[in-house]
Amino acid sequence: MSYIRRLGVIAEHGTLEAYRNFVLMGRDAAARKATRHWLSASTDAEHARVEELRMAEIDWRVDLAWVDQEIARDAAVAA
Repeated sequence: MSYIRRLGVIAEHGTLEAYRNFVLMGRDAAARKATRHWLSASTDAEHARVEELRMAEIDWRVDLAWVDQEIARDAAVAA
């Protein structure tokens, strides 16, 4: 599964490093959006939206951990 995902990421983004930069931007944007919504949330629906945004941020963090692991694996093989 990881190999298939890796091939898809490289096909779409060119390199793992480029994908890592994409993930960092997504993670940061999700965190900003969640914080902005959290500051103004007053209804149950708005609080539910904040939780959705926080879950999206967690997804970005998981992607970052995966790509960091793949980059580290490449570095270990190259060494």
